[in-house]
Amino acid sequence: MPFLESPRFPENLDKGSSYGSTWKTDITVLFSGHENTDQNWDQMRHRGSLGYDLLIAEAEEMKDYHTAVNGRTTGFRFKDKLDFKSTKVANSIAFDDQIIGQGDGTTLIFQIIKAYTKGANTHKRNIRKTVAGTELVGIGGVVQTTRFTVDSTTGKVTFSTNLTGTITAATEAANAALTVAGHGLAVGDTIVLDAMTGGTWSTQDGKRYTVQTVGGPNDFTIDLDSSSLGTYISGGDMNTAPMGTPVKSFTEDVTSGFEFDNAVRFGSDDLIATWDTIVSLTYAIPIMEIRT
Repeated sequence: MPFLESPRFPENLDKGSSYGSTWKTDITVLFSGHENTDQNWDQMRHRGSLGYDLLIAEAEEMKDYHTAVNGRTTGFRFKDKLDFKSTKVANSIAFDDQIIGQGDGTTLIFQIIKAYTKGANTHKRNIRKTVAGTELVGIGGVVQTTRFTVDSTTGKVTFSTNLTGTITAATEAANAALTVAGHGLAVGDTIVLDAMTGGTWSTQDGKRYTVQTVGGPNDFTIDLDSSSLGTYISGGDMNTAPMGTPVKSFTEDVTSGFEFDNAVRFGSDDLIATWDTIVSLTYAIPIMEIRT
């Protein structure tokens, strides 16, 4: 269906509203008295009602919005004030709030999700409408500032094509200097190390670091204090994309923090006002979540 990405439904018009989640479950009571449950939806759906005790100017704004989206025809963004972050509402967003996938050395596109966990039960909710500019992304416990994009209309994180290369030299220093022919890296990029030999360099297998300086097409430094790792001998490789099995013996988590909206539509083509007082009125129009 058509969808209006901007503007989001005005927050000042949702006072007095009701809004929450629902599931579709069939329950069959057996002869024994036990119950069988059949979950018909793999994702919950939200619904509610808007437009209570509005002042005249607010009522006009509500009517303008309902008219602009042609009643039930066009979807739009709605902020659920009880659930609009990758973490609790009172907390600040962090890049590792949610695990949205795991690297495999090939996959570059990841759907943003939010997990709801109680005990052994977890529901993973697909987040399709992130708030542009709020999204933070991490790989292997390291925040990313380069080599990715987030599509706030689909909730998909896309990483740039993997840069990989063989390490041929490494120094013992506060910021380790590495040599990789034609590395293609820039300051701020992150790399994961693997299979380096000599001293205790092998302890860095599967660990990710951020590029600090680029000295040329073959040389760069990372935020690894290698002064106690001993003398590098040979071997090793670096990669920028999320790594994991089957190409590596380790697996990196891909994480994200974000704010998000719900994709909804009005539940009625009618917008009928009930006057509460001479200066306020109520529409009580339903809204319901849609799949995008």
